Amino acid sequence: MSFFGSLSSLAGHELIHYPDILNKIVGNIPYTQVFYSHFWDEHIHSHHKNLATSDDPVCHDVGVDAYSGMFKGVVGTHMASWNREMAQLTKKYGQSLSIFMVLLDNKMVYY
Repeated sequence: MSFFGSLSSLAGHELIHYPDILNKIVGNIPYTQVFYSHFWDEHIHSHHKNLATSDDPVCHDVGVDAYSGMFKGVVGTHMASWNREMAQLTKKYGQSLSIFMVLLDNKMVYY
């Protein structure tokens, strides 16, 4: 089961890099099964720009154990995606964001 899960997430990762929207949607399916559907935005807009820096939540220092690294990666990517979406909404609507606008327009709510 883990082998096929790994294969599907690997294939999904590669499909997300294709410019066609259908490939991106199909590539995101394995991540929706484990509640990690924000992978599409986080991987393209954050990980590729911040690779191997302290700003990238999935890059860890040498000697970090796997469990704390996974926890940092999952929580960090969710927080980074939420903050990026909130910055885009603030830029779009200005400082007058209501909770209704946040819930209606924030992609992380739909993910």
